[in-house]
Amino acid sequence: MSLDTTRDAPVPDVLADMAVCYQLRVELTLIYEGPLPPKGRGISPVKATLREAFHPQIKTQVEPRLGKNRRNIMTSFMGQQFFSPAHPGLRTAAELHVLMLTPVVDRRPGDVDNRLKTLVDGLTRPANPQQMSNFTPPDPAGTFCLLDDDARVTRITLDTRNSYRPPRASKEVLVVVTAKIVLGADADMSSPTGNLFLVL
Repeated sequence: MSLDTTRDAPVPDVLADMAVCYQLRVELTLIYEGPLPPKGRGISPVKATLREAFHPQIKTQVEPRLGKNRRNIMTSFMGQQFFSPAHPGLRTAAELHVLMLTPVVDRRPGDVDNRLKTLVDGLTRPANPQQMSNFTPPDPAGTFCLLDDDARVTRITLDTRNSYRPPRASKEVLVVVTAKIVLGADADMSSPTGNLFLVL
């Protein structure tokens, strides 16, 4: 049996997808400082602000690993393109560790859970026309979000602490998110990611 070692032979799609998945198995660090109200009016604009804040951080950490291969992490929605490393195209998901510092005077029962939900929504691409109405794409070439869908979060750990700095505005918090891209629940033996993770 002969082995073809031609250097210029095209890489099969499945191998290219596996390479992208392998390269995306990293931890991303995302930082946000600003308003994060637990509930009430004005939540949708805050989610848009979160997406705008996270886009350049995600793009800087993910884009160099992609090369020209973006198709499996892209979703088109209402005429806009979104790129997410936790995406069904690669059958990848995300584990999140969240450090949240909130002003001592602005802590009420249930606030943390509501703020966390708003944060996860802000890490996810817009999912309905209402969210798009408050969203201005930060980049005409497409917006980078961590998650294509919030269902792609497989684990969350939350560390809440008091912030003793005078807030510049009411409801302002400091959030540090460590996101690990992992195998999604929908990966199997027939998927590029499933095969790759089973080998690693």
